[in-house]
Amino acid sequence: MHEDIARLTPMLRRYAHALLSGDAGLPEVADDLVHDTLMAALKADRAAAGSRVWLYQTLIRLARQRVHVSATALTGEQKAMTACEARPAGAFGRFQRPDPLGQALESLPTEAREVLLLVVLEHFTHVEVAEVLGIDVGQVIAHLSQAREQLDVSLQPHFADKPVRVASHLRLVK
Repeated sequence: MHEDIARLTPMLRRYAHALLSGDAGLPEVADDLVHDTLMAALKADRAAAGSRVWLYQTLIRLARQRVHVSATALTGEQKAMTACEARPAGAFGRFQRPDPLGQALESLPTEAREVLLLVVLEHFTHVEVAEVLGIDVGQVIAHLSQAREQLDVSLQPHFADKPVRVASHLRLVK
């Protein structure tokens, strides 16, 4: 179990940083979530706690709790102040200029961003994503489609000279 957790820790960090890039703003928050996830796995002391699906389920549950608590605890004015304090003027994460992909990801609904990152960044299958998020595979496919369409629209102005995705190469087979 401990070997699995050690092997998956860098991937959990990558996912947490990508997932929270827009909501929390600070890398320390993502690292805290990974730490809390790892502590929960060590306390659980069971075989499932070392599984990839269980670790991601726990990380996402903790991230949702943290975002929900911070959203309900702050008033609108406090949220604006926190956002200003979280990032120095002109800084976008580790980039000094706006990152179109980062901004497009931040604009996605939470569920769509979770699904997209699990599939694209972490290489989960649709079935694994459904298990991690506690939804059915049809919802996974719908969220993934929504995320891809929104990214296409968001990124189109940055790639105006190149078509992002003109038509799907998939076709309906009966």
